[in-house]
Amino acid sequence: MGNKFDSFTEVLALPSVETLLFDTFQIGEFHKRWKKRIGDKRIEIDRLGLVNGTRNEGYVVEVKSHLDMRAVEQVLEIMRNIRTYFPAFADKTFYAMIAAADMFTRMLFRWQ
Repeated sequence: MGNKFDSFTEVLALPSVETLLFDTFQIGEFHKRWKKRIGDKRIEIDRLGLVNGTRNEGYVVEVKSHLDMRAVEQVLEIMRNIRTYFPAFADKTFYAMIAAADMFTRMLFRWQ
């Protein structure tokens, strides 16, 4: 059932996310489901928006049915490793976004 709700959340959220990325951040490319494996490790990115030229930015978008610490940690792991898996993006500045259908208001974030 979880995968079905995740898919449903993607169908609901992604049109708005695409509009936001195109209109607000002027991305030039929008890619769906980037997956890559290196040895026994793998990375999966729900959506990736790219801006080339003078800004040279990337926007990692993860869609979750529920926002919890596990989802946040997953996105942080993607951000730490994206250049390892995709060395062609080594010179890009990356930003992360999480689109979630249900957000717990009692989450505590500790930033270091």
